[in-house]
Amino acid sequence: MYEIIENHILKNLDKAFIDKSDDVLVSYMIFLYQSWTSMSLNFELIRKNLPIKTNQGFRKISDCPIYLTKPYGGIYDLKNVLPSYKWVFIDDEYFKLSSSDGSRRTNKCM
Repeated sequence: MYEIIENHILKNLDKAFIDKSDDVLVSYMIFLYQSWTSMSLNFELIRKNLPIKTNQGFRKISDCPIYLTKPYGGIYDLKNVLPSYKWVFIDDEYFKLSSSDGSRRTNKCM
């Protein structure tokens, strides 16, 4: 599994421009999330370079804060508390996708 992360995901994240489809980028994030407890990963590289699908397109945490919505365990409904602010929220697609065993995720972060 580490070879997949090292040779396919991290290698692509280290580039200035990531030429991958939206589905592949979302899959990277889900795969990393499902794998992070079983291995040591370069989280600094991931944090700086992994594009995360948001309500405003793909963004990197290193470029702007990305907030969690209620389905991900966000404490406040920021969109309704301060509606005039242009919040950047993680897209619900990550939450909606099925887990690796085919069951649907509910009430937990990703």
